Amino acid sequence: MSRRHVLAVMGAAVLAGAAGCAGVDATAPGDGAAYAGGDRTVFVVSRGWHTGVVFPASALGPGHLPEAAAFPDARYLEAGWGDRTYYPDPDAGWGDALRAALVPSPAVLELIGHAEAPRAGLDHRVWSVPVTVDGLARLVAAVDDTVARPPGGGAAETVPTTLPRSRFHPAHGRFHMLNTCNTWVARMLAAAGVPIDPDGISRAEDLAEALARVPGARARG
Repeated sequence: MSRRHVLAVMGAAVLAGAAGCAGVDATAPGDGAAYAGGDRTVFVVSRGWHTGVVFPASALGPGHLPEAAAFPDARYLEAGWGDRTYYPDPDAGWGDALRAALVPSPAVLELIGHAEAPRAGLDHRVWSVPVTVDGLARLVAAVDDTVARPPGGGAAETVPTTLPRSRFHPAHGRFHMLNTCNTWVARMLAAAGVPIDPDGISRAEDLAEALARVPGARARG
């Protein structure tokens, strides 16, 4: 069983016992009845328990995500958010997973560069989500605001990892079972104007159900 499946099993059990608890701070969702999408597309990638958001690298504005310089040839950038100890460590075990779920802890932002738009595979699902030009800019700004940088500015420090394709950086926020990577992705989409409410979204399944109600969002093969 992979470490992400370990956390999924543990998280499901913990969340079941936490039903009725207060939700996370939420960005106000857009008006679903009025939402008409847009001519730009972002993607949500789900790998078991974890989800990330993918957007065109060309959408980066001046000064946004200087950390993306690590991927000079990328046409798309994937961003994910998670526990600072567990998330970058591919060898993390049950104890780390339990601590990450139960104890609010510092966070990291993961960046991955892609040569092309993501497509579904054996171990992951992908949704395409339409956004406007302004919505895409707001999403990129929200991802950028997630990174915890030094007071003097410049790119954030890197957090050690043995995952070869990823770069991790300190991030704002505290990870716990009611404020997960899936909550964060929903928050980024809400910042773009997508009619999705991050409040109550903790599991990848919660996010998938919310995406199914977004006009124009599609599962991508």
